[in-house]
Amino acid sequence: MKGLDIPSRQRGILFMLLHREESITVEQIAKELDISPRTVHRELKAIETILDSYRLKLRKKTRVGLELEGSKEHKDKLTQALLFTPVQEYTVPERKVYLLSMLLESSEPIKLFTLSNELKVTAATVSNDLNQLADWFKQYKLRLIRRRGYGILLTGSEEAKRKAILSLIIGHFTDAELFMLIQGYPALRDRQARISPVSNKLLDLIARDKLEMIDSALGEIDKELMAPFADTSYLYFMVYLALMLKRLELGQELSLDATSKEAAKRAPEYNVAEKIFRHIAETFGVELPEDEACGFTPYIKSGKLRKPSEEWIDAENIELSTLVYELVSYCEQKLHADLLSDRNLMQGLVSHLEPSIYRIRENIIVQNPYLDQIRSDYAHVYQIVEEAVHQVMPQVKVPDDEIGFLVMHIAASLDNKHLLHKTFKGLVFCASGIGTSKMLATRIRNKIPELQVLKNVSIFELDQIDPGAFDLIISTVKLPIDASQYVLVSPLLTDGEVEMIRRLLEQKEAVRKGKKEKVREGLSDKEMRATVKSLQVMEQGKAYLEESLHLSRQFRLEYLRVNGRSLEEVLLEICTGLSKEGVLGDAEAVTARLLEREKQGGLGIPGSKLAFFHCRHESVYTTSFTMYDLSEEKNLIAMDQQWIGISRLMLLLSPVKVKEEKLEVLSFVSSLFVEREPVDIFSSGNQARLNAYLSGQLLEFCQKKL
Repeated sequence: MKGLDIPSRQRGILFMLLHREESITVEQIAKELDISPRTVHRELKAIETILDSYRLKLRKKTRVGLELEGSKEHKDKLTQALLFTPVQEYTVPERKVYLLSMLLESSEPIKLFTLSNELKVTAATVSNDLNQLADWFKQYKLRLIRRRGYGILLTGSEEAKRKAILSLIIGHFTDAELFMLIQGYPALRDRQARISPVSNKLLDLIARDKLEMIDSALGEIDKELMAPFADTSYLYFMVYLALMLKRLELGQELSLDATSKEAAKRAPEYNVAEKIFRHIAETFGVELPEDEACGFTPYIKSGKLRKPSEEWIDAENIELSTLVYELVSYCEQKLHADLLSDRNLMQGLVSHLEPSIYRIRENIIVQNPYLDQIRSDYAHVYQIVEEAVHQVMPQVKVPDDEIGFLVMHIAASLDNKHLLHKTFKGLVFCASGIGTSKMLATRIRNKIPELQVLKNVSIFELDQIDPGAFDLIISTVKLPIDASQYVLVSPLLTDGEVEMIRRLLEQKEAVRKGKKEKVREGLSDKEMRATVKSLQVMEQGKAYLEESLHLSRQFRLEYLRVNGRSLEEVLLEICTGLSKEGVLGDAEAVTARLLEREKQGGLGIPGSKLAFFHCRHESVYTTSFTMYDLSEEKNLIAMDQQWIGISRLMLLLSPVKVKEEKLEVLSFVSSLFVEREPVDIFSSGNQARLNAYLSGQLLEFCQKKL
């Protein structure tokens, strides 16, 4: 394909216009390209001439910014032309990406002259770029060695370098471009293709010629293994595997310490990594070291899910459910909106936060392409969510991109309205995670109530879908099907996109035949909904009260002689006693699960001598909350990962299958220990005081629910 013969500034401006779903101001373009706003204005006339040749228009909105108008087909043609455009000189962002790629690729020092010659700039400019990239190197725990006569060398662990490379690639290519690279677009995959030097340089960092085979290898794995992940995570997995194969070809193997390897092997995701690696090893005929599977496990654990869990209260990880409860409670109070009753919101946040927190701890960067628009459209919500995060997780430094994803969940709940008249059947392809897909579905319900989204599916299910079964197909990424078969939109659904969809629906309505009037009999829709809602509230209230009474009546404080026994022996004695009471069956199995849960994360409560053990197990027959006064202290890792001595042990148990109302009560009990007062009471109170306090708190909880 023939590229465009244009200067780098014009290429940079066009690139930004094509890769932004929302409007962009002249000032934003100038800042990104490191040029003046006056220069941007000067280039716009030439830009409009180029756009005319592709049947595109530059729409200028006062106080809003610039936006491209035109069909997806014409935008695609211009995008491909830019990919094949020869570079006369690099823009500042391009130059920095190219510079980083060279440093990350090389295991030997590179002379400053070599870098400046390759980048077509002076040595002083390269030195200045390196100074500006200092924070970026620090973020990935990389160190830059610069010595006269020696050259420039980027040092750091192999794990750190891979994280940095992955971040560069994900930040440069859109999801659609990555999808095209993998799914059969020879012009983009061809190693010899004259795509932009920066894109080519980045692709040289991975085994790009193996991407299609990696995709096939993953496709052969049991669908249940990969189906829960969002398409974006699936794409990142493939890019990481291609990166791993490239680094192994260069002799750059991962070398993890014993603690990291042990932690990875304990994670359930390690089994997934092992299965994937067996397929990759068979496909390419290579031996993959154990450290590589351990190194890949965090990426699986941090993967964004496509569908949320059916239950928002996770009895396996009550701390996480409590965290969500506190986060949403703060937002509800500040935004003066009923959020805690939105189960879809709570489910989505629980499913999102676990991998999100893990990503933050492991320094795995995820780009949020909608961050600027989220900050613009939901400025107040963003501020509140940011405050909530700092309040609830003060020790965790949450990146702006991750806060943006949380805002999408909250904003979707705020926007959501109960709309009755849905007359068109819609199908949505959304490549990102739960928050993005929920945001789009909510926007559709709110802005286009006549369109009912029947299904939200993955791009990789495309060949299993019958387009004729739907009135309209909507996608957030380009699909490898005829452009007339679907509508391309952003997850935030702009007003222009809403108008376009409405016009399409009006056309479909015009050709419909034999439309029948809906006959309503008996109660009106409003009365029927009110009746059903009242019954549901009463049923839920009954469930809350029954579980609260059950926990209050069976709660007790027992004295337990330790006599130098291990924690495992103490837990086994407790579980054996509960087994005799009919609370559970297999005492050894439940004990093993409790110990496994303790290894996954500290269960001691910081600043106290309390431990809070809990689990859900098929051998547990009924919910149970008991407490034990130990005759001697046992050392245990606390929730802040510090060792503490515990003298009291609380045990909360739940069956695997239990009603959501019961799980909400259990979550409320666990949330008590976030505050100092209940921690102090349970640390020293006797049986009577503990019973009175627990009963009072549960009564207050039920009253709020009713």
